[in-house]
Amino acid sequence: MKTARNHMEYLLGLTPHQFDLLEFLRQQLKEGGDMSRKELHEILKIDSATIARNLSKLIDLKLITREYALSESAPPHYRYKTFESEYYAEYVGEAISEMFISIESFISE
Repeated sequence: MKTARNHMEYLLGLTPHQFDLLEFLRQQLKEGGDMSRKELHEILKIDSATIARNLSKLIDLKLITREYALSESAPPHYRYKTFESEYYAEYVGEAISEMFISIESFISE
């Protein structure tokens, strides 16, 4: 039997690893926090290139955002942020509506 997680991965068009990264970010970045790719690499012990690819996919789908950061103690880099829970609820609701319309259209043919 498929789990809610399986349905979410399919609905959002994410691989299990991409979904894991999104959920990790959502859990870690409460109250407007952000995280760099280097920090993700150090915490998750995942190849930096893999993290970069997964972050790019999440940005393309508008599930996370990034901001360019300048700091005296670090070279310029991107900081990744999540959205409020309401954003994700709305995002999933729209994806479900689109899927429902697509299924209705298929059935009606």
